[in-house]
Amino acid sequence: APIFYPANKRGYSKNEWLKHLASDGFEISDGELFFYAKPNNPNIEYSINKFLDIVENELIECGQVLKSSSGKFRAFILPKSINRKHIKSQNYKTSFL
Repeated sequence: APIFYPANKRGYSKNEWLKHLASDGFEISDGELFFYAKPNNPNIEYSINKFLDIVENELIECGQVLKSSSGKFRAFILPKSINRKHIKSQNYKTSFL
């Protein structure tokens, strides 16, 4: 029996669970932000990348807010992007046309 059930007919909840189960999280190294995941389905990989697009936009917007903040916060540098090279597909290959 599955450990989760879709919240609606489109399976959105199931997709979210699979996305989270495939993700291993973030790591910051030398000021660079890395994301790790091992999706076993191209749809899940796509969902992970769409989520990371949202996070990148948030980082950029927060960076703009920091520029107008007090001195101690203005010096805080956020990464502008997420390195996705550690998203490794499992049992399938993707290609970009």
